[in-house]
Amino acid sequence: MSDDVLPTTAPDLSGVRRRRAQLSSGAAVVERALAGAVTSGAQSSTTELAAAVTALAATWQVHVQRSEAGDGLLAQVILDVPRVAPKVARIRREHRQIAAELARLSAALAEPGTPDGHEGCRAAVRTVLDQIARHRGAAGDLVHEAYHVDIGGE
Repeated sequence: MSDDVLPTTAPDLSGVRRRRAQLSSGAAVVERALAGAVTSGAQSSTTELAAAVTALAATWQVHVQRSEAGDGLLAQVILDVPRVAPKVARIRREHRQIAAELARLSAALAEPGTPDGHEGCRAAVRTVLDQIARHRGAAGDLVHEAYHVDIGGE
Protein backbone atom coordinates (compact mmCIF):
# COMPACT_ATOMS: atom_id res chain seq x y z
CA MET A 1 0.00 0.00 0.00
CA SER A 2 1.31 3.45 -0.86
CA ASP A 3 2.11 5.70 2.07
CA ASP A 4 -0.11 8.38 0.54
CA VAL A 5 -3.23 6.22 0.35
CA LEU A 6 -5.28 5.47 3.44
CA PRO A 7 -6.69 1.98 3.88
CA THR A 8 -10.30 1.80 2.74
CA THR A 9 -11.42 0.76 6.20
CA ALA A 10 -9.95 1.01 9.65
CA PRO A 11 -9.53 -2.20 11.63
CA ASP A 12 -12.14 -3.02 14.26
CA LEU A 13 -11.36 -0.53 17.01
CA SER A 14 -14.00 -1.61 19.55
CA GLY A 15 -11.40 -3.36 21.73
CA VAL A 16 -9.14 -0.32 21.55
CA ARG A 17 -11.99 1.94 22.65
CA ARG A 18 -12.86 -0.44 25.50
CA ARG A 19 -9.24 -0.52 26.74
CA ARG A 20 -9.02 3.28 26.50
CA ALA A 21 -12.14 3.53 28.67
CA GLN A 22 -10.65 1.06 31.17
CA LEU A 23 -7.45 3.10 31.35
CA SER A 24 -9.44 6.29 31.82
CA SER A 25 -11.48 4.68 34.58
CA GLY A 26 -8.38 3.27 36.29
CA ALA A 27 -6.65 6.65 36.15
CA ALA A 28 -9.73 8.31 37.66
CA VAL A 29 -9.68 5.83 40.57
CA VAL A 30 -6.01 6.65 41.15
CA GLU A 31 -6.76 10.38 41.03
CA ARG A 32 -9.51 9.99 43.67
CA ALA A 33 -7.24 7.87 45.87
CA LEU A 34 -4.43 10.38 45.42
CA ALA A 35 -6.72 13.21 46.51
CA GLY A 36 -7.72 11.21 49.59
CA ALA A 37 -4.11 10.44 50.47
CA VAL A 38 -3.13 14.07 50.14
CA THR A 39 -6.03 15.52 52.14
CA SER A 40 -6.22 12.94 54.92
CA GLY A 41 -2.64 11.76 55.11
CA ALA A 42 -3.93 8.60 56.81
CA GLN A 43 -2.24 5.24 56.29
CA SER A 44 -5.55 3.83 55.03
CA SER A 45 -5.56 6.46 52.26
CA THR A 46 -2.04 5.47 51.25
CA THR A 47 -3.15 1.83 51.21
CA GLU A 48 -6.05 2.78 48.93
CA LEU A 49 -3.66 4.66 46.65
CA ALA A 50 -1.33 1.65 46.53
CA ALA A 51 -4.23 -0.62 45.55
CA ALA A 52 -5.42 1.81 42.89
CA VAL A 53 -1.93 2.15 41.38
CA THR A 54 -1.52 -1.65 41.37
CA ALA A 55 -4.86 -2.05 39.61
CA LEU A 56 -3.91 0.61 37.06
CA ALA A 57 -0.60 -1.19 36.46
CA ALA A 58 -2.52 -4.39 35.68
CA THR A 59 -4.85 -2.54 33.30
CA TRP A 60 -1.82 -0.93 31.66
CA GLN A 61 -0.19 -4.33 31.18
CA VAL A 62 -3.28 -5.63 29.36
CA HIS A 63 -3.30 -2.50 27.22
CA VAL A 64 0.36 -3.02 26.28
CA GLN A 65 -0.01 -6.74 25.59
CA ARG A 66 -3.00 -6.27 23.32
CA SER A 67 -1.66 -3.19 21.55
CA GLU A 68 1.74 -4.74 20.88
CA ALA A 69 0.59 -8.26 19.98
CA GLY A 70 1.49 -9.54 16.52
CA ASP A 71 -2.14 -9.05 15.54
CA GLY A 72 -2.57 -5.93 17.65
CA LEU A 73 -3.29 -2.38 16.63
CA LEU A 74 0.32 -1.21 16.43
CA ALA A 75 1.34 -3.98 14.04
CA GLN A 76 -1.75 -3.30 11.93
CA VAL A 77 -1.03 0.43 11.77
CA ILE A 78 2.51 -0.23 10.52
CA LEU A 79 1.19 -2.64 7.88
CA ASP A 80 -1.45 -0.21 6.71
CA VAL A 81 0.48 3.07 6.97
CA PRO A 82 4.25 2.41 7.14
CA ARG A 83 5.17 6.09 7.32
CA VAL A 84 3.92 6.26 10.92
CA ALA A 85 6.40 3.59 12.11
CA PRO A 86 8.50 6.16 14.06
CA LYS A 87 5.39 7.23 15.97
CA VAL A 88 4.58 3.60 16.72
CA ALA A 89 8.13 3.15 18.04
CA ARG A 90 7.59 6.12 20.35
CA ILE A 91 4.30 4.62 21.60
CA ARG A 92 6.11 1.35 22.34
CA ARG A 93 8.86 3.17 24.26
CA GLU A 94 6.20 4.94 26.31
CA HIS A 95 4.58 1.58 27.04
CA ARG A 96 7.82 0.30 28.60
CA GLN A 97 8.57 3.52 30.48
CA ILE A 98 5.10 3.86 31.98
CA ALA A 99 4.93 0.15 32.88
CA ALA A 100 8.26 0.41 34.70
CA GLU A 101 7.16 3.51 36.60
CA LEU A 102 3.82 1.95 37.60
CA ALA A 103 5.64 -1.16 38.87
CA ARG A 104 8.09 0.98 40.82
CA LEU A 105 5.28 3.02 42.38
CA SER A 106 3.24 -0.07 43.25
CA ALA A 107 6.22 -1.53 45.10
CA ALA A 108 7.12 1.74 46.84
CA LEU A 109 3.58 2.43 48.02
CA ALA A 110 3.27 -1.14 49.34
CA GLU A 111 6.26 -0.56 51.64
CA PRO A 112 5.27 0.11 55.23
CA GLY A 113 5.89 3.60 56.43
CA THR A 114 4.28 6.79 57.47
CA PRO A 115 1.98 8.50 54.98
CA ASP A 116 4.37 11.46 55.02
CA GLY A 117 7.11 9.10 53.90
CA HIS A 118 5.17 8.47 50.70
CA GLU A 119 5.03 12.13 49.61
CA GLY A 120 7.60 11.54 46.86
CA CYS A 121 5.52 8.62 45.62
CA ARG A 122 2.42 10.79 45.47
CA ALA A 123 4.27 13.33 43.34
CA ALA A 124 5.46 10.52 41.06
CA VAL A 125 1.87 9.22 40.80
CA ARG A 126 0.80 12.64 39.55
CA THR A 127 3.60 12.53 36.98
CA VAL A 128 2.71 9.06 35.72
CA LEU A 129 -0.96 10.04 35.41
CA ASP A 130 0.14 12.96 33.23
CA GLN A 131 2.30 10.59 31.16
CA ILE A 132 -0.64 8.25 30.64
CA ALA A 133 -2.86 11.14 29.57
CA ARG A 134 -0.26 12.33 27.05
CA HIS A 135 0.24 8.76 25.81
CA ARG A 136 -3.49 8.33 25.26
CA GLY A 137 -3.53 11.58 23.28
CA ALA A 138 -0.56 10.51 21.14
CA ALA A 139 -2.13 7.10 20.48
CA GLY A 140 -5.43 8.73 19.52
CA ASP A 141 -3.57 11.07 17.17
CA LEU A 142 -1.75 8.09 15.65
CA VAL A 143 -5.00 6.24 14.92
CA HIS A 144 -6.54 9.39 13.51
CA GLU A 145 -3.54 9.98 11.26
CA ALA A 146 -3.56 6.37 10.08
CA TYR A 147 -7.30 5.89 9.55
CA HIS A 148 -9.01 9.29 9.95
CA VAL A 149 -11.03 7.80 12.80
CA ASP A 150 -11.54 9.34 16.22
CA ILE A 151 -11.24 6.71 18.95
CA GLY A 152 -12.24 9.14 21.69
CA GLY A 153 -10.08 11.35 23.76
CA GLU A 154 -12.16 11.72 26.90
